[in-house]
Amino acid sequence: METMSTKQGRVNNDQLVDMKFITADSGMGDKWFYRLMSEGRFPRPIKLGRLSRWLAKDYYAWKDAQISNSAEEFEKRQREAFKRAEAKRSKHQKHVVGVA
Repeated sequence: METMSTKQGRVNNDQLVDMKFITADSGMGDKWFYRLMSEGRFPRPIKLGRLSRWLAKDYYAWKDAQISNSAEEFEKRQREAFKRAEAKRSKHQKHVVGVA
């Protein structure tokens, strides 16, 4: 099955992609994906005889969710770090004011 290079952009949503495509596009190994499948955290393949394929739209939906979750987690950690820095600065200012 021929797939479009990831350098050229996304393949059509209704196209079937194989594990080679998924690992090349994501940079993650096939064992990692099979572990995610066993945990119910990655779509199960469509079996065509002995071949395993995924609808591109299912893979991209999973990938987009990972990116979104990562961005949300990063923003959450930034807010928490800012709050800690503000609390530390406030505590330091109270200490300095109390000494003077």
